[in-house]
Amino acid sequence: ESFEIYPNPATNRVFIKNLSLNRNESTIFQILSLDGRLIRNLQLQNEDLSFDSSFLKNGLYLLKLQNGNKMYQNKLMIQK
Repeated sequence: ESFEIYPNPATNRVFIKNLSLNRNESTIFQILSLDGRLIRNLQLQNEDLSFDSSFLKNGLYLLKLQNGNKMYQNKLMIQK
């Protein structure tokens, strides 16, 4: 399954929408390089589902989110 990311390309902050999370399940959120290397695990703290992306260098990344037995992923371009 997938979700929307905006803005994409992004610079300093990324917002996620159209994602239905089961709040009773644990959620794992990862940023990976396209070759599968883990860049960072993140905690999504609030209801707006956003995170600071200023630590990422220019390039293409894979955002992967697992909530219970559901897996979501999408690509994110960073362009500063």
